Amino acid sequence: MRSSEDPENNRMDDEAFERIATRARADGYAERSSDLEPRSSDTIAMPIRSGKRVLATFGITYFRSAMKRDHSGKAQAEAAHSASSADIGFLSPKSVNRAALIEAMRSTVAQIEARLL
Repeated sequence: MRSSEDPENNRMDDEAFERIATRARADGYAERSSDLEPRSSDTIAMPIRSGKRVLATFGITYFRSAMKRDHSGKAQAEAAHSASSADIGFLSPKSVNRAALIEAMRSTVAQIEARLL
């Protein structure tokens, strides 16, 4: 990416890249930087694994305006609880926030990985 002429591709140094990769490994997902276009949306991606090998990624891009903005601990816990047994397609628009979306994605990825065994 360093040889790319696109400034979005070549602006990161090794230290910044390592910080982002370390956080993504710890969290189990990565997010597109909010500094990148389009700024009206965000993207979350999770690896689909077979053992330690990454076979694919599962990603969702959503409009920021469609996401519930309440970030209180109670609201996140309630949303995560409601999403923990739900498939992505069954999330209620009233309960969708970032935490609920991530939990629903984790559930979906786990289901996919279980079918790969």
